Amino acid sequence: VEPSDIAGIQKAVKLTIHELKQFMDWAHRESDEEQFLERILSQRASYFRGEDYELALFDAKTNAFLVYSGFFPSVKINPSSFEIGFWTSAEHKGKGLATLATRMQIALIFEYFKGDRIEITCNLGNHASLRVIEKCGFLYEGELRNFYPKGTDEMLANGYVL
Repeated sequence: VEPSDIAGIQKAVKLTIHELKQFMDWAHRESDEEQFLERILSQRASYFRGEDYELALFDAKTNAFLVYSGFFPSVKINPSSFEIGFWTSAEHKGKGLATLATRMQIALIFEYFKGDRIEITCNLGNHASLRVIEKCGFLYEGELRNFYPKGTDEMLANGYVL
């Protein structure tokens, strides 16, 4: 993700904010362009430290933002274990783009990073993410309790789903 991508990603966040607020705690924090730039620069530093690998997919013809996705080492016990996360712009949901981004990352993790485990976690109420997980061939291993933040009263009032 490049600093020049900020405007397109922020537009997609605004269009998708209702869906994002249901399942993403970060969507409840206001993020102006300067804060977003700081986040991207921080993520780039994490990339070079081997801590976090994030990408954004854009339409080649229109340059419209499509999907934000990334992966990172998931547990310190197994340095070959990674977790994948993603979200799709509301304008482009249901087109298989999150599935495509996830499959690309699966190949990258196994082939380039020599990973031996990949996990994806999501809220059980997030049916779109569950479909991506199923289409990519992941196996259900269990339900994690108290894994995601409980959310503040304000977050819950604004649609955050426990």
